[in-house]
Amino acid sequence: MDIFKMFGKMKDVQNKAKEIKTLMCTLKATGESGAGLVKVTVNGEKRVLSIDIDISLLNTKDKVVLQDLIVAAINMAIGNIEAKIKDTLQNNYKEIFEGFPINLDSLF
Repeated sequence: MDIFKMFGKMKDVQNKAKEIKTLMCTLKATGESGAGLVKVTVNGEKRVLSIDIDISLLNTKDKVVLQDLIVAAINMAIGNIEAKIKDTLQNNYKEIFEGFPINLDSLF
């Protein structure tokens, strides 16, 4: 690894970091559970944007089942957005990370 080349890229990395942060806000992924009865959408910052619960679940008296379905949908949505983030970074910003001891797999 050429340390001078690495430091020369730092300005580019800082500029790209701002671009990446903006891009992360636009990425979205959805997770489902209960055969689609609960759907959760998150963005690239891993913030929950929406939760859609089928009306049939609102009439249930089994609170634990509803809670489990919501948790499962959130976890699936987070897993889906992590895969989308990794893919986006690898496909669009690979050249920025070249020469840096960064493993994108370890970021997520």
